[in-house]
Order: sequence, then C-alpha cells, then structure tokens
Amino acid sequence: AKETPTRMARCKEVHGKIEVTDIEPSKNNLDTNAVCAVDIGPYVFLWVGKKSNTRERNQAMVLTQQYIDRWDRNKMTAIVRVIEGEEWRVRAWEKAFA
Repeated sequence: AKETPTRMARCKEVHGKIEVTDIEPSKNNLDTNAVCAVDIGPYVFLWVGKKSNTRERNQAMVLTQQYIDRWDRNKMTAIVRVIEGEEWRVRAWEKAFA
C-alpha cells in the first residue's frame, strides 16, 4: 500500500457558519474548541475537542465524508472518533503524528 501523507483539517463554527480549514498535521494544531479530522491513510480520525459545540460535532461527521471525497480517498475509509483526553483508548492514534 502506498503511504498517504498525514493530512489534517479543522471544523469550527465562526460567526454562525461552519468553516473547514486544512491545517498543518501536528498535535499542537488540535484545537480544544473545534473538531479536527486527521487522515493517516487507513483511517480518518475525527478528533473531538472538549470545548467544541454541538453543531461542530454534528457537522464534523458530514464534513469528514466530504474530506474523504475531497482528498480523493476510498469511500470505505474507516472514520474513528477520538475524544480529547481519551486518545489512549484508540490504539492507532499514536500513528497519527508519528
């Protein structure tokens, strides 16, 4: 399987509108006030910040489906939710920023 570079996007409500921004993949860019999608190839992690709001959380899954399309990924790519502070529950998470 070819290596897919790690990609990351942030989903955040700004002035009542959900905005999705591609950002540098790094642990430091995880935003407690937002939901981030982290694409590592076999998985796309949906990292849910503790202070993200309900709208961001609800939209994030829809947006992750769109990222998969936008990033030209296999439609069967697994989406794994990761809750801020509970990353240890997801074994593959440490591969995200290896």
